[in-house]
Amino acid sequence: MRRQHHLLSTVLLVILASSLSAQGSGGSNSTRQQRKPYVILISFDGMKPEYLDRIELPNFQRVIRAGVRSVGMIPTFPTKTFPNHYAIVTGWHAGRHGMVGNSFWDPARNAGYRISDTLAVRDPSWYRGEPIWVTAEKQGMVAASFFWPGSDAAIGGTPPTFAKKYDGKVPNFDRVDSVLAWLRLPPQNRPHMITMYFSDTDGAGHEHGPLSPQLDTAAWAVDSALGRLLDGIDRLEIRKLVYLVLVSDHGMSEQSPRWHVALDTLIDTAGVFIVEPGPNVNLHVRGTARARKLRDSINRRMRHGRAYLRGEIPARFHYNSDPRVGDVVVIMDEHFTIGRSANAPREGTATHGWDSQLRSMHAIFVASGPGIPAGRTIPSFQNVEIYPWLAELLGLSAAKGTDGRLGRLGNLIRDR
Repeated sequence: MRRQHHLLSTVLLVILASSLSAQGSGGSNSTRQQRKPYVILISFDGMKPEYLDRIELPNFQRVIRAGVRSVGMIPTFPTKTFPNHYAIVTGWHAGRHGMVGNSFWDPARNAGYRISDTLAVRDPSWYRGEPIWVTAEKQGMVAASFFWPGSDAAIGGTPPTFAKKYDGKVPNFDRVDSVLAWLRLPPQNRPHMITMYFSDTDGAGHEHGPLSPQLDTAAWAVDSALGRLLDGIDRLEIRKLVYLVLVSDHGMSEQSPRWHVALDTLIDTAGVFIVEPGPNVNLHVRGTARARKLRDSINRRMRHGRAYLRGEIPARFHYNSDPRVGDVVVIMDEHFTIGRSANAPREGTATHGWDSQLRSMHAIFVASGPGIPAGRTIPSFQNVEIYPWLAELLGLSAAKGTDGRLGRLGNLIRDR
């Protein structure tokens, strides 16, 4: 009965999508797209590569044995949730796609974006770049998302045919069952590009740290959900046409009030708009002279990080061009955080956001499917390479001008 309910709900969504998605597929795959494979892109927020080796995760190991894993995956800066999820699906670094933090201020709009602000999250005008589901829909391929940053908004006027509005209370097994129901739809309505998201490991890592027993419990929970999905796929007629791509957005590292730098003891914060303090902070001020004064004052007094004017941040961060990053950006050394005195973190907690080159900030990448070699490990690569590779798997024309390059990840997987 529950399976029939899922299927009926999904068919009704197809009918609704057909009337609302005129700029996309209209809820129906073109004849050419029906012959394409299926990609399920799954994010396990905050999962570090070391968890795959340290924790017994039998279902992750099923995918690893059947396919390829990387030593790690290098996030875009800052190593936070929205910047990296959106980088994965657009192939653009955060400094270009506009999600420069989980929260940020846009001087041109005179407005702020916060992931807790539902109106902002669902407003497509905040987002740049073309997510893979938009690429698919524009080319007559049905796409679906059971959660992914950006999928709540009709970016470019083209939402996924199936798009669940984010609700972290939805049980993991229900997410899996809905995806399996989509994959049981008739070929003309069945989505070929699907995203999924699980937050368990990120939440446990923040509250208890990456080495805690609570983290292990969270990892076992998402491994169980993955197993339910794998078992369900194995029962599908299309099972040999399915690619599984398992990723995370960033890693996790310990923090402490002992390693917190009180910004208000380094500078006069009057007239300074402080955005998203933590492993890095974005400061908005009026006037170049004031920005230089703040930068120099911070750098004279602080040992475990560095302040930069926008435009002088090292190029490898890809974070110089967008006014949303602020007039001064402070990037802390690992474990150290910065903010007002009252913002010191609790002992025993952890976070992310530091330099993307740090191994502790690296993410996971595991993939299996038609033509992917089994049991192979590849070197670390930047997460902006995912988008063009997904387009390659699906036989889609990728958007132009991405930071990721067509063929780069595919060649790494095939040639290693």
